[in-house]
Amino acid sequence: MRARAGYRGRGLIAFDALIALLMMAVVTVALLQTEGMQRRAERALNDRRTACRVLEARALTMEAGVAPLPAPDGAVLRVRPVTGGDAIRGRTWVELTCDYRGQHASLTALLPLVALSGQAGQVEAGTTAPHTPPEAEVRP
Repeated sequence: MRARAGYRGRGLIAFDALIALLMMAVVTVALLQTEGMQRRAERALNDRRTACRVLEARALTMEAGVAPLPAPDGAVLRVRPVTGGDAIRGRTWVELTCDYRGQHASLTALLPLVALSGQAGQVEAGTTAPHTPPEAEVRP
């Protein structure tokens, strides 16, 4: 009779160990899935930050009147005049947009009119359908 009681104990311990292993496997799968989601979110945030940096750099170079820095591969930049806003002599409002690896960023800036000459409607990085901006509204 004693042998039978010991046998039952070993069976329950093996069953408990199996349940513990299954629980560890479920937790491991959940952690791996969460890590993948975190990496994708990190990549998207990094791409959005890059798009914003590209726009800020382009606005600064247009303001300074120097040659623009090259955009990173895969970035599509658009420059278009924006109507409305207060008219300031010698300046115009423009909207700069950047699409980079599926992330979109836009920036509205007040730039000198000479900075916009030749760049209105400009699309960089080989897009297939160029953006046609509306005519610039210039008020004296």
